[in-house]
Amino acid sequence: MLDDDLDASAFADAAAVPEVHAETAAPRRRFGLAFAIAAAFALVAFLWQPWAQPTSSGYQIATAKGEHRSVQLADGSSIALNGNSRLWVASADGREAELLRGEALFAIRHNPQRPFVLRLGDDRVEDLGTTFNVIRDRQILKVEVAEGAVRYHRGGNRLQLRAGQTLDILPTGDAAVGRKRPSAIATWRAGQLVYEAVPVAEVARELGRNLGVTVSVAPGFALQPFTGSVHVAGPAKVVVPQFASAIGARARKSGGDWLIE
Repeated sequence: MLDDDLDASAFADAAAVPEVHAETAAPRRRFGLAFAIAAAFALVAFLWQPWAQPTSSGYQIATAKGEHRSVQLADGSSIALNGNSRLWVASADGREAELLRGEALFAIRHNPQRPFVLRLGDDRVEDLGTTFNVIRDRQILKVEVAEGAVRYHRGGNRLQLRAGQTLDILPTGDAAVGRKRPSAIATWRAGQLVYEAVPVAEVARELGRNLGVTVSVAPGFALQPFTGSVHVAGPAKVVVPQFASAIGARARKSGGDWLIE
C-alpha cells in the first residue's frame, strides 16, 4: 500500500500544482467535417504500420529488443518506446493507454477536461502537465517524473509525484518514493543509462532491453548495488564486457545470450 509517511509533500492535493492548460479555440462548424475526415485518414495510415496492431478496442504498439520507436498522438503529445516494449492505446485521441511491458517516455499535453491516463495493471497514472518515464518489467514497476507532476492511483490511495521524484512499487506491494535528477531521467534515448545504487540484476535487464540481447547475472552479483553510467550506443560485444569489468566480474557469451559472473 502507499504509506502516508513516504513523502508528505508527494501527497499534496493536485490543486497545489499549477494546471497546464492546452490552448483551445472554438472551431467554425464548416471545418468540423474536414477535420474529422483528415483525422480518420491519419489514424488509418498509422494503423497500417506493421508495429501498430489494431484490436477491437484500440491498437497496440510494440518494439523488438534494441529497437526504439516514437509515436505522435492526435493532440500533439508523444510517446517514445524503448526496446522490447508493448503499449496499448485505448482510444483514437490517445488519452488512455496501458504499458503492457517494457519502458516508455510520455510527453503529455495536459487537458483538464480529458486527462491522459496510463494504466499499469490495476494501478494508473494520471498526468498533470507532464513528462514522465515508466518501466514495467516482470516484478519491476517504476515511475520517474522529469517535468510537471503526475498522480499515481493504487486502490483507494493516490500519490502525487513532482519533477525529480520517483516511485518504485516493490515486489512486496510496498511503495518507495525517491529522488532523481530530471536530466538523468530517460537518458536511454541518448544511448546512456544512469544509476544510483541499483541492483546489478536490474541493470542487466535494462542492458538487454537497450542492446537487443538477453543479459543474465550470476547470484553472487545480482543484488550488488551499482552506481554510475553505462553507454549503450555500441554493440553488445563491447558494452556488456565493459560493464562486467566495471563491477569486478566477467562476461561470457553463450549463443546470443550473455552471462555476467
